[in-house]
Amino acid sequence: MRRRLRFTIAGIWLWVIACSCARAQAPSQLSHIKSIYVEKFGGLNGAQLLRDSLIKRLDKSGDFQVVDDKAQADAVLIGTGALWIRGYNALNVRSPSSNRVPSYTGYLSVELTSKEGEPLWSYMATPGNLGWKSIADDLAATVVKHLADAQDNLNAPQITAAGNKSPAVALSGAGATFPQPLYLSWFQTLKQTRNISITYAAVGSQEGMRMLADKKVDFAASEADPEEDYSLDAAKDRFLRFPSVLGGVVPVYNVPDLRDDIHFSPQVLADIYLGKIKRWNDPRIAKWNRGLPLPDAEIIVVHRADGSGTSYAWSTFLARNSAEWKANVGSGMQLAWPTGVGVDGNQGIATTVLRTRYSIGYAELVYALQGQIPFGAVQNRAGEFVRADLDSLALAANSVSLSSAPLDGALDPSEKRAYPIATLTWIMVPRQADTAARKTALTQMLQWALTSGQKACSALGYSPLPKDLSQRALQQIEQWK
Repeated sequence: MRRRLRFTIAGIWLWVIACSCARAQAPSQLSHIKSIYVEKFGGLNGAQLLRDSLIKRLDKSGDFQVVDDKAQADAVLIGTGALWIRGYNALNVRSPSSNRVPSYTGYLSVELTSKEGEPLWSYMATPGNLGWKSIADDLAATVVKHLADAQDNLNAPQITAAGNKSPAVALSGAGATFPQPLYLSWFQTLKQTRNISITYAAVGSQEGMRMLADKKVDFAASEADPEEDYSLDAAKDRFLRFPSVLGGVVPVYNVPDLRDDIHFSPQVLADIYLGKIKRWNDPRIAKWNRGLPLPDAEIIVVHRADGSGTSYAWSTFLARNSAEWKANVGSGMQLAWPTGVGVDGNQGIATTVLRTRYSIGYAELVYALQGQIPFGAVQNRAGEFVRADLDSLALAANSVSLSSAPLDGALDPSEKRAYPIATLTWIMVPRQADTAARKTALTQMLQWALTSGQKACSALGYSPLPKDLSQRALQQIEQWK
């Protein structure tokens, strides 16, 4: 990412559980926070404009005062963002090529922390049903509105100097590229505040599971269930899995000069990846995109080559909606793809699509936003075409079952405005850690991820876990430790 956002934690974890948040960062008690120091923004094009717009909105809100001295602030706001041209609108239909104005898109990502760095709240604003006075003002207004709505439920914690660090211990993890941006921020925080040094190799879900089974790492991360696509039949009972975060897999594409999003039905996506739809102006795509000037160009299909939890979520969605895909390809982390070019990792997909005209791929939402890559709206079970954002992912999270049955990582939401290709990411740990110190470090990592770590999710476009799910996981950790 252009600038890694800084998260920290302190205090006793039991206090955090009592104050933990669940949804799009409506944490606990922020009513004492009135003055905010706004740090310089990371990002490229438009970052300074977004910061200026946000400061103006905060000042005008009447709920907060922006101060120039960090020492005088109740809280610190850290941000990043970008604006870019997505296409052009013709002012004169008779002369569309010479009378055009740019249409902009972008995102604004913010986190509110205590002065000590404790995460309090976060949000990522993306264009949706926003007014078009200016995109910078609209994104800033959205952030300030959500922050003001959360104000009565937030409170800066009192951090104690003692008891928030553990004996020095180093952990290593490997697996999914899907949550890598968030995990890197989490692990940086744990190093600074708990003296737990964590390295993470984003080698793909399948390889991460194998490394865990071979005792090469202390934990693994994956979107797939442990039973899926890896040869640990004799070893899988040695591991426990805990949910960590929820995100969306989006269809990313490189079709120049389109001012609007492409709408994809599940059947269209399946037929593209089956190799049955070969050109962008195919009538089956045009059916859902009337008025969009789809080019007469060959579709270049891009898929994962490595064993991937993102592929598991993507292929599970296609299998649920296409009988032909289910019968001929199925779902899993590694597939016999009917067509396309294989690359490794979410970043590999994003980079390949960005460099390849008329291509299509799939990646976690944050990779699309940070790569400034267009991504489509997907038809859900209710028949609605929905773009992935914090609101549609939060609705997808509602579909997480409250039953005691094992949860599938790839969700199947039925809510009208829910984004349909949403998935949980799991962290897997051994039932028996090598040493007591290592188990303590793993326990603290998991407890933090399920409490304060959830407050950092939304800034990177992930959705916090449903409160009941995180609480059930915390209870399981208590029994394990």
